[in-house]
Amino acid sequence: MDFGPGASPFGGNGGGRPPSPSMRAMADVRTYVIETDDLRLELEDVVQVNTRSIDAVIGLPVIFALEKSSVYVRDSDGIEHKLRVTKKTAKPKT
Repeated sequence: MDFGPGASPFGGNGGGRPPSPSMRAMADVRTYVIETDDLRLELEDVVQVNTRSIDAVIGLPVIFALEKSSVYVRDSDGIEHKLRVTKKTAKPKT
């Protein structure tokens, strides 16, 4: 492989080599935030492309359970989705 100035871009046919396979996304990464009175959770959901995920509406309440570094969110159809906690912040007491 050639790297640096003058190297062919991905998928290019530099130097007579056969073209490399095209790069494509295999998963979608979605980020969600859940805020309670005393906690802010930043969550990540990684799903295979063209696979159903949570249909969340900003500002509406959700049913969820926190377990270590995972959050289980129940969607409007009653199906549970497991999301990874990327950041957990305690809100200051007022």
